[in-house]
Amino acid sequence: MSDGIDQVSFSCVECGSVEFVFPNQPPNDDDIISCAGCKREIGRYDVIRLALINAGKAEIDEIATKIFGKKPDWK
Repeated sequence: MSDGIDQVSFSCVECGSVEFVFPNQPPNDDDIISCAGCKREIGRYDVIRLALINAGKAEIDEIATKIFGKKPDWK
């Protein structure tokens, strides 16, 4: 990551595309996100966003445990 920006990516389980359609910019919580490749509905933006946040926290937990010997206390 030469630009210093961390990114999270995922792909469509149907066609493998990593491109998605967001009806609004910025997306609203109740927007339905779709795959740009096969048009499959992926889910509501708020649900996807929360899943990505939780995945990020799990990765941070793993790194912190290796470095500090314990997981962060998420409050």
